Amino acid sequence: MLKVNLKSLLLLITIFSFVKSETVYSQYDSTALMIVRKMSSFISDLNSCSYKLETQYDVFNYDIGLVKHSEVSEVWMKGSNKFFVKKRGDKGEKDIYYDGWNLTSYSYNKNQYATAPAPATTMETIEEFSKKYGIEFPAADVFYPDLAGDIMNSSRKLYYLGITEIEGTQCFHIAWKTDKMIIQLWIEKDKFYLPAKMSIVYSDEQGSPQYEAVFKDWVVNPVLPDGMFDFSVPPSAVKIRFSPSK
Repeated sequence: MLKVNLKSLLLLITIFSFVKSETVYSQYDSTALMIVRKMSSFISDLNSCSYKLETQYDVFNYDIGLVKHSEVSEVWMKGSNKFFVKKRGDKGEKDIYYDGWNLTSYSYNKNQYATAPAPATTMETIEEFSKKYGIEFPAADVFYPDLAGDIMNSSRKLYYLGITEIEGTQCFHIAWKTDKMIIQLWIEKDKFYLPAKMSIVYSDEQGSPQYEAVFKDWVVNPVLPDGMFDFSVPPSAVKIRFSPSK
């Protein structure tokens, strides 16, 4: 009978495990990971920022298929616990205020507002109000501090697709795929590594609807007064409750 040296067997197992882990990790392009981490690092270090987001998204219609809709959002963020969003588009016009204690959503079309206590940070607030009430923060994914880690936890591969041009600016183009989505992200090729464009295909939904958002007019570390994040009730406005997300 062939005798196998225990030390040799353990060495073979160790080598196999290392090669396997390296193969898995290699599915995530190292250049793409570096670019995503630089973007996240720069955004996390910001004291404040503002930008405009022009969005197009599909809604499935049983009679004619995918119907394209649009929305423009203007966003101001300060520190880790303040933001103000102005939205206008096919769903109407609304403002969203977060002052570190409460989140308020006001509809201009209906002259109605809803307010509820919010978590202590912007990212916790975005997550909670998205899950509970379906309130979406414009392109929230790019603001997660560990987006690279989230990508590796939710997908099998991360691709670096080269350099292309968005709105006259050279950008790094990366992509990844989860069980439900195909995501592409374009990040500006300069010292700031700011996001320029994001595209999502919801491959698990009927008709594979798409979401596309283009970032414009980035302002880094503007001076923003705290008062702009406070909501003042407009004349005759009616207070309502947030509707739970379906």
